[in-house]
Amino acid sequence: MSRSGNPATSSPTSAHGPRFSVIIPAYNAEAYLADTIGSVVGQTYGSWELVLVDDGSTDSTRAIAAGYAERDPRIRVITQRNGGCSSASNTAWRAARGEYICIIGADDLYLPGYLETQSRFIDDNPGYDIYTCNGVKFFPDGTEVPYFTDARHRRVTSFVLDDFLESNPVFGVAIFRRDLIERLGGYREHLRNAEDYDFWIRAMASGARHRHNPPVLARYRKHGGNKSGNAVAAARALVRILEDLEATPGLDSAVREHLTGVLVRRRAAVARRELESRMLGGDFSRARRAFWEVRGGFASRLKYAPALAAVLLSPRLYTHLVLARHR
Repeated sequence: MSRSGNPATSSPTSAHGPRFSVIIPAYNAEAYLADTIGSVVGQTYGSWELVLVDDGSTDSTRAIAAGYAERDPRIRVITQRNGGCSSASNTAWRAARGEYICIIGADDLYLPGYLETQSRFIDDNPGYDIYTCNGVKFFPDGTEVPYFTDARHRRVTSFVLDDFLESNPVFGVAIFRRDLIERLGGYREHLRNAEDYDFWIRAMASGARHRHNPPVLARYRKHGGNKSGNAVAAARALVRILEDLEATPGLDSAVREHLTGVLVRRRAAVARRELESRMLGGDFSRARRAFWEVRGGFASRLKYAPALAAVLLSPRLYTHLVLARHR
């Protein structure tokens, strides 16, 4: 049966539920939520449900979502007291009925063929637990840049735990099997940063298999409200996640050796972000010497060298470059 055309008839929901459960954890998301929900409703593939959890919003988030739910029975809205993104995501997937869980931020956008393309990709690549794609970063001025630009993300491939230790190779708008999140017990709710990366790390360490589809299928909106904008908190969260992995019993010895080296770099990255935060606050005391001490927090010498040159010339100049990078 074709999966294109009228979504109401082209890919019917099975007796056990839809193929895909799209989950949206939402907190004070009124500025972008209508566009996000609209991008789900506009899919060319119809076997989906949308479970949106309003995480104690104080704006019109719930009213916007409820309006869509009144017009489309595939949409359900759940309201809870504010518990954070992980808590809202857990509430959503536990209420979901689909075989696959599709996580999307309340400010991100599916392209119209996202679910149809990924459904076909799953059929062509059976047996994996996590399915991902590429996307674009979408800025307030309308500029779009690819999320991943490396050669590996431009082909069908699978990333393994060692890859995840180095960096997160997953574009956040991802799909995973429901039984995977059931096995892991959901997201860890005490984490308030990088909970998605923590989920991928725990999944891969548990033996999950990943498959990447190279097309650009979604848009990640970049704005001042993104949680990842707090660089210090994000860097600290990555260290905590990897330290928790290090404490996992039975971790493969080769992985543990790799992880030890990664943690050295991640801890140095925390020191770098803390220094940058201090400099952004106007404290330039010992900036040049401190910058040398955090050199291990840069991904490579090629990235560190121009940064060092800027600091040696003027620490204030470097802070302007940091601000430009964040924007």
